[in-house]
Amino acid sequence: MTKTKGQNGRDDVRAGLTSAKVVSLPGAKSKASGKRTESQCGRFFCDAHGLFRKASDNSKTDMKLSGPVWIVAETRGADGKGWGILLGWTDRDGQQHEQAFPRAMFAGDCAELRSQLADGGLTLQAGSPAKAAFADWLASIATEERAFSVNRIGWHTLNGGKVYVLPDATYGNLKERVVLQTSEQETNLFCVSGSAEDWKSNIGQCCKGNSRLILAASTGFAAPLLDVLGLEGGGISFVGASRAGKSTALVVASSVCGGTPEAVPRAMPGHGVLPLTVWKAWPWQAVTLCCLWMKSAS
Repeated sequence: MTKTKGQNGRDDVRAGLTSAKVVSLPGAKSKASGKRTESQCGRFFCDAHGLFRKASDNSKTDMKLSGPVWIVAETRGADGKGWGILLGWTDRDGQQHEQAFPRAMFAGDCAELRSQLADGGLTLQAGSPAKAAFADWLASIATEERAFSVNRIGWHTLNGGKVYVLPDATYGNLKERVVLQTSEQETNLFCVSGSAEDWKSNIGQCCKGNSRLILAASTGFAAPLLDVLGLEGGGISFVGASRAGKSTALVVASSVCGGTPEAVPRAMPGHGVLPLTVWKAWPWQAVTLCCLWMKSAS
């Protein structure tokens, strides 16, 4: 790559990405009504103030267990296994979240599940009685609402239909909702930044005349199409001296899916760098994966 700004537009690409605002992906998430809802067992209720266990008699106070949290649906895989619960909750800033948890996480003291909920901003009451009551509430959860669960990002065929699953959104033609469900918390590297027209103007246009940036951007668009077309995945290596634009190519490739900072590795000064773009990589299928191969400078 040359260093002429007019020929490759690297500075314009970086400026466009830096100035863009990142927002959450759209999705059909539930909304907390704020009204008091009773659990099916009748021992718990949730309102705008949080989740409570009812007092055994009128002379005692209801025990608060957490901030507002509710059940959205019971989940299971297409084979009828891997049952779980899709929970919704409100964090400390009033923002709403959803995440599917395997029922296997409900065993014992539910420490890992509580940890993930706390990381998502749910206020959890301390103390053994509150923890035990919260675990009791989880064990008592039941609803007629259903959702399919899958354990990886990418394309899935369920009930004769195909869906493309991301951590917080699903695209496809199934009538029943499909969600990502894993035991470990999945880092969401996919975001929407601006619009398709913004991408064309601020990034796509800057790639004109530069075959390597066009190739990098093309990998981002190609990855989700491989499974649909029945094609195998592969990799592309960009090799060159320091500051030749290899990392910029990775930024362009990742920008197709939002380009969060965590999705784009950075090179260390004083090293020869071989960025590698790979797609359809397990456990993320039909997704562009940006990597760096590094070697010490001679």
